[in-house]
Amino acid sequence: MNKIYSTKGQNLSPIRYWSVVGLMVLITHSSCQTRAKQEPTTPTSSDIVAAPQIPPQSWTYKITVQTQNTWGYDIYRNEQLIIHQPNIPALPGNTGFKTKDQAQNVALAVIEKIKAGEMPPSLSVEELQTLMK
Repeated sequence: MNKIYSTKGQNLSPIRYWSVVGLMVLITHSSCQTRAKQEPTTPTSSDIVAAPQIPPQSWTYKITVQTQNTWGYDIYRNEQLIIHQPNIPALPGNTGFKTKDQAQNVALAVIEKIKAGEMPPSLSVEELQTLMK
């Protein structure tokens, strides 16, 4: 019954060992109780930190020449390519726009949809027909 407990090279009697363990439990329990009783505080003006300024996003497009004398477009956010569209979206096949103006009108409409929060942007066939007139 006189078993000796060893902790990092120190020999402790069972009474001393369990006293230390009990003391650690008591300290842990009382510190948790103290935290639970603390009243929430209202932040003061010195506690409030302003959110970092997010630079405005610059949206641009570039009309691209495709095969068979057709047109496509690329859309850039802050000079980084986001969308490469070599053909007419929402239509079957891989045909590009017949005119540069058609590609430009659709690219501008897609940018407006992105700015409105639609990502990925989509166009209906009816929208395309209106934009390609």
